[in-house]
Amino acid sequence: MVSELLTETGDWDMIKLNDFFNQETVTAILKGGQPLGQGSDHWVWTKEGSSQFTSKSTYLIPAMKRAPHYDVAPSLWNKIWNNKILERHKVMWWSVLSSTLPTRGALLKRFHITDNPCPICGMEEETMEHLFLHWDLAFHLWQSSPWGIFPVSGTGIRMWDWIKFLWNLKSRNINTDEVFLYASTVIDTIWRVRNDKVHNQRIDNVNQCIDFISHSYAVYRDSLIPSPAPNQLVVWEPPPQDWIKLNCDVRVDGEHSCVAVIARDLSKVIWVYTTKLDFSDALCGEAAAVCLVLEVAKDKGHNFILVESDSKNL
Repeated sequence: MVSELLTETGDWDMIKLNDFFNQETVTAILKGGQPLGQGSDHWVWTKEGSSQFTSKSTYLIPAMKRAPHYDVAPSLWNKIWNNKILERHKVMWWSVLSSTLPTRGALLKRFHITDNPCPICGMEEETMEHLFLHWDLAFHLWQSSPWGIFPVSGTGIRMWDWIKFLWNLKSRNINTDEVFLYASTVIDTIWRVRNDKVHNQRIDNVNQCIDFISHSYAVYRDSLIPSPAPNQLVVWEPPPQDWIKLNCDVRVDGEHSCVAVIARDLSKVIWVYTTKLDFSDALCGEAAAVCLVLEVAKDKGHNFILVESDSKNL
């Protein structure tokens, strides 16, 4: 700036330095002297304390602009990225919390569109909170969770508030890794249902969505959240006197399930039962197997029955 002005005017007296700098800086300029810095100039990335460029800090710049700083604290972002969920779910959460999903409410802030109601219910603006927390399907999906939790409509709850609530369940001795994995599956399912409605004019009913979430959650949990190691080796024990014990198991193969049951009393095997059921979901097959073996045991006249299964949920 100063060199350009000197070139144009050719005279220090004609330059009104005070228009550009404070008096201390003007004095230093007129005094001249050697610069304090040593060495050659180099590039500095000011968004990192190390002055080195990183893609992480580059990503944070637009993310912090899209969401208030007090909401999206770096520690909360880190907690999402380090959580035991699918990588696809992490990106989904980032899109939701950064308002980058193309909901009609988000598009309205960027483009001039005339049609912004929810494409499913058609009653309210399609915001992140309406889509993922408040409309009827979302309410039922949250309420059907193993913990019976659901956001209360009309309280002004935001997505970050809901996530913080889920994480705070740890104070109630609830495994928040499992809760957040289930929540991630719900969010992913809602977005899929919404897109099916918008692009294919098709929408799954509530029961189909609940079955899909339950199955997906069970599969994801087994692979992502390791079960605690048992304190001691589990050994089969015989039933009490005059009782029988039914040990049942299910194997899923395509669209069917094979059920096998062994009935034993205090000292020996009494009978064995096998059959095929029309279940392709392992958890549904395990539940149907227990109901079936109880009916078989009742038909055989047994009055005192114990049932054992290897399904933790069951």
